[in-house]
Amino acid sequence: MNSLNLVFAAGNIGRIDFKETKTTPVVNLSLAINERIKRKDGTTLDKTEWVNVVAFGGTAELIAKHCKKGDQLGVMGSITTLSLIHISEPTRRTPIS
Repeated sequence: MNSLNLVFAAGNIGRIDFKETKTTPVVNLSLAINERIKRKDGTTLDKTEWVNVVAFGGTAELIAKHCKKGDQLGVMGSITTLSLIHISEPTRRTPIS
């Protein structure tokens, strides 16, 4: 059975980094996705999930030119797992790209 790797997310930009590489522009940003949960006792709990997003090429240039920290942004992309080797320990990250 084939699967579908498609993600839609909307939230507020936390950090935004633009880099111009030799081949293509790249934007790395964090997106805060807020959710309000109503408990059984009637109180509410605000929960924030942080998602890493990577954009390339023209999309990266558009985000760098028009978006800043705190702006609302909707993204559509796919999940890709990156393995990073750090001095102390290897880590894995799963950004939306």
